[in-house]
Amino acid sequence: MTDHKAAVLGRVRAALRGAHRHSEADAPAEFLRDSGAAHEDLVALFIEHAADYRADVRRVEADSAALAITARLRERGIRRLAVPVDLPPE
Repeated sequence: MTDHKAAVLGRVRAALRGAHRHSEADAPAEFLRDSGAAHEDLVALFIEHAADYRADVRRVEADSAALAITARLRERGIRRLAVPVDLPPE
């Protein structure tokens, strides 16, 4: 590890020292339950909230998601991507 990288990680660790780590148990019980909202309403709400962070949200069908993701990565010149271990291969 380079000295610069070690210094940055050291500052991050120092900043996090003593910070409260949230867990699922910290969330209010009503937050973890089904809201009863229709799927389309939840998707619209997600898109609205993502826009607050200037996210580029594109709706695609599940069977074309991999192609849409690949195309967007190529557009942006991204050659490496980390994904969760349990992400379905399709």
